[in-house]
Amino acid sequence: MLAHSEVGTPDYMAPDVLNPNGEGYGQEADWWSVGIIMFEMLAGFPPFYSDDTDALSTFEKILRWNEYVNEAITKVDLSPEAEDLIRKFCCDKKDRIGRNGVDEIKNHPFFKGIDWDNIRCSNGPFVPKLEHPLDTSNFPEYDIDVKDSQIIHQPIKMEEESKLVPRWRGRRLLDDPFIGFAYKSIEEPTDLLNE
Repeated sequence: MLAHSEVGTPDYMAPDVLNPNGEGYGQEADWWSVGIIMFEMLAGFPPFYSDDTDALSTFEKILRWNEYVNEAITKVDLSPEAEDLIRKFCCDKKDRIGRNGVDEIKNHPFFKGIDWDNIRCSNGPFVPKLEHPLDTSNFPEYDIDVKDSQIIHQPIKMEEESKLVPRWRGRRLLDDPFIGFAYKSIEEPTDLLNE
């Protein structure tokens, strides 16, 4: 089954989702996103990130993916296995790993030593120690000159906002947590089913 709608968070969208040739896309687009997430987890930044507030520049980078994937990979020190897997996720859809089933991915050398049959029973490589359910000590702290309560509860004029709200990678820290997120329900309206 092919989809033709452009949905998803721009930084993680596969070029096939952007439909440059109107061909549509299948589940292999999800494996692209896994590769982007893997890269970001290992490198600390997404390969197609743009400082512009306009998502178009991110889309332009995605459409020229080969250039930007190569550029991003050269900026970080990845193991040969990690680099190979990322390149196999972030490639043309006809060559993308996973298109022939998940075992293709599970058998990649990056996952050597993983006991896939018992993975849910094993501990992760890092198990955080938490003091209480809301413990955030494992997350980075940001220097903020203004108290959160002042930012959230006081009306702020747009020209003052850029001074008060810190930015991280071009994005405001207090932006809507779902910025760039698109949701489209695939369920049919119930009134149409009852006719």
